[in-house]
Amino acid sequence: MATKNNASPDLPKEFNFDAHEFIEYKKGANWYIIFGLIALVSGGIFVWLKQYLSAIVVVLAVIVLFTQSNLKPKKNNYKIDSKGICINDKFYPYDNLIKFWIVITPEGNNLYFKSSRRFSPSVTIHMGSINPEPVERYLRQYLPEDTNSGEITNDKINRLLKF
Repeated sequence: MATKNNASPDLPKEFNFDAHEFIEYKKGANWYIIFGLIALVSGGIFVWLKQYLSAIVVVLAVIVLFTQSNLKPKKNNYKIDSKGICINDKFYPYDNLIKFWIVITPEGNNLYFKSSRRFSPSVTIHMGSINPEPVERYLRQYLPEDTNSGEITNDKINRLLKF
C-alpha cells in the first residue's frame, strides 16, 4: 500500500513516545500459592500415572512460566511517522502492514498492527494513558483502521493469568 501524503494540518508530523513493552501485573501471595498448587497437582498426577516425561515437562514449564512472570518490562521508544512505525531500532514500513486498530482496556490503550507477512505476529504497542485519538487520525492517513478487531488473544490470556 503506497503511503498518502495528505497530512492533516492539525496533526503533528510524527508521534514520539516512550512506553513499556508489556503490561506488568501485580501478583500477590495468592497468585503464587495457586500457581504452585496447580503445578504440584499436575506434576503429582503425572508421577502417579508413571508419565515421567510429562512430569518433567510440567517442571520445565513451571520454571519458564515463573521466570516469565517475574520479568520487568523495558521501556521502548516508539516513533510513528509518514514512513511507518519504529520500535527502538526495529522499523515496520506501512507497506508491510495491512491494518491497525486500537483497543481500550482497564490497563490502558493498546495499538495493534496486522503484518502482511504470513507468519508474523501482530505488532502491539501498549500506549498506556496516551490519548489514542490523534494517533488514530494520523494512522488513518496511511493504513485502514479495523473497527471490528479487539484485543488479541495473547493479551487477554496475559491479563487473565496476570503474566
